[in-house]
Amino acid sequence: MLTKEGCLRRQERLRNRLEESHVDATIICDPANVYYLTGWMAHPRLPVCAVLTNEGVCSLIAADQPEPSAAHKVYRYNGRLGGGLAQDLVPEVAKRLCEDFDELWNASRHIGIEKASVPFGIAEVLQEEELVGTDIMPDLRQLRRRKDEDELALIRRSIEIAEVAYAVGRSVAKPGRTELEVHHAMHAAVMDAAGTTIPFAGDFATGLRCATGGGPPTSRQIQEGDLYLLDIWPIYGGYWADVCRTFAVSGANSIQIEAWQVIVEALTAAEKVIRPGTPTAEVRRVLQEKVDKFQPLRGSFGHHGGHGFGLDPHEAPRILLDSTDTFEFGDVFTLEPGIYGELLQGGIRLEQDYQVTKDGIERLTKYPLEL
Repeated sequence: MLTKEGCLRRQERLRNRLEESHVDATIICDPANVYYLTGWMAHPRLPVCAVLTNEGVCSLIAADQPEPSAAHKVYRYNGRLGGGLAQDLVPEVAKRLCEDFDELWNASRHIGIEKASVPFGIAEVLQEEELVGTDIMPDLRQLRRRKDEDELALIRRSIEIAEVAYAVGRSVAKPGRTELEVHHAMHAAVMDAAGTTIPFAGDFATGLRCATGGGPPTSRQIQEGDLYLLDIWPIYGGYWADVCRTFAVSGANSIQIEAWQVIVEALTAAEKVIRPGTPTAEVRRVLQEKVDKFQPLRGSFGHHGGHGFGLDPHEAPRILLDSTDTFEFGDVFTLEPGIYGELLQGGIRLEQDYQVTKDGIERLTKYPLEL
């Protein structure tokens, strides 16, 4: 999980960033952002709220007995749902905001909020207190781009779990097996590696399903000559990995090998140009130019070239031809060129994960790219 020290550093960075907006206090209701700032991972059905003051105090309103966190004060409410719904507990959180923060509201008039994540009951409290709300989501999105060491540790662990899944998937993916059978084996390996159940989704597609969007595993039997596209997304400690490998289940033919080599060359070329300040659109153009060297399926690479990730599967920067993003120090992101079509009996996509360093990038994924 996230460390107390890392959370306290992130709280300080947020306060410093909001000083220019003259925000007196900040209310955080998005569970991912509460976790990011306090280390408290809320139950997915129970509302949670953190309050940060510009004096450096962080308070947490959470159900029952929270785990140790980077909050200075913890206010608890009864989180027993009984026969009710999670939404029924929002008034409990709002009540805490009214009662326990009355002194803060009297001293504050300018509040930072995540406008897209504030429940109606809490919005009512702000309105009744006649507080001015400033949307801080752009600030949080920007802060979340630069990953701290505790965040990177969780991302690296998610990637390691993905690579365990690939080793098993390669060993069991044979003609005659179904996609579901392979998925079951990979999922079991993921749980063993994580030591618990964790979210494990992705594209588990064989044959021409690779060329038409992929999707979850089905009962389709693997055929001789198929490509097996495995774009997988395990989430450990709240942080995603996003990795893709493609396997030739009965040995690759010459045209598949040629396409694979082009994609590897595209990844290598893109890696060489990325450093802080590089426009993401430039990287997308490099990927396109290299992939389009495979003339038989020129133009089949039409999706994004990659994206940032962390607490969410898609974060800044976005690697698109029309993007105005640039790479920044601390970004964690993917590159994922692909070629698709009947000629390949499916499609090939390879996806690597990276972090932007001060003068280039570090590749975080280690599992081989080979077909």
